[in-house]
Amino acid sequence: MEFLIKTKGKKMNKLEYGYGSPEIKADEFKISPSGLKDFFNYTHLWFEKQFLGENSFAGNTLSVRGTYLHWLAENYHKDKTITQETVNEAKKYLDIQYKNLSTDEFDIQYVLDTVDDMWTPLKHWIDENYLLDSEIHVSTKISNHVVLSGKVDYIKSDLINGGITVGDYKTSGPKTIPKKIEYQHRLQLLAYAYAMEKMGRTVGSIECCYIIEKGSVSEKTGKQLSPYENTVISFSEPYTNDLRKRIKGQIKLVAETMELFFTEPQLAYILFKDYRLKGKQFNVLKFKENSESDMF
Repeated sequence: MEFLIKTKGKKMNKLEYGYGSPEIKADEFKISPSGLKDFFNYTHLWFEKQFLGENSFAGNTLSVRGTYLHWLAENYHKDKTITQETVNEAKKYLDIQYKNLSTDEFDIQYVLDTVDDMWTPLKHWIDENYLLDSEIHVSTKISNHVVLSGKVDYIKSDLINGGITVGDYKTSGPKTIPKKIEYQHRLQLLAYAYAMEKMGRTVGSIECCYIIEKGSVSEKTGKQLSPYENTVISFSEPYTNDLRKRIKGQIKLVAETMELFFTEPQLAYILFKDYRLKGKQFNVLKFKENSESDMF
């Protein structure tokens, strides 16, 4: 499909974050759709993670299992079966995480004990939904030095609104089953939809497919919950012109904040709402080219 972009392969396990991602130039800053929620809700933490590279999330039991399930979904959609090669690559990924994460963060046996039961309903869901494509890298330049880049889990035809549906899988441990697309996931999907349209596709709707582990006891409170089996539930909503305008403005706000920071780094403590940043020096030399951008 002509809207896809070339990616630069890396010598790493195929399940690892960033494998096959578009190359980001030295003078470019990447906005990740999954991180947008932190920019608006925890701005100082977003800056620490995204620019300073501090306190980044390395992974845990649930995130590793989620990556495993994403991998199964991608390959099942592509091959209509799960091959031994697919399983072997996943096992290599688990071994890497077992070596890199502490036992407090990662329980490999828990992943092995639960992933198959969660895969079964997801497989049925994929069988019932005709997916056009899966695990699609998207990237679009927002301003002189800011790029929006990420990976869309799947797309399918939107027969009601026209165009395509942009979809995302989300996995979780035992919890109350959601009743709608959760805020942070909605924001991420809207950013994907924005990138897709910038790359030439018409988006009719967004969709979140939740894969939920069976449970009957709350991990947080220990209280008894209504028991339920492993389940998959999806929610979709139209990608309206109002939402297009809103997400465009939100992405533009992130980009212009960063461009201002690159030219006036002394304002970091105001821009990112953390007084501890006042007076600190930041290496922004590679972002120093200063000109207006009219890419929206």
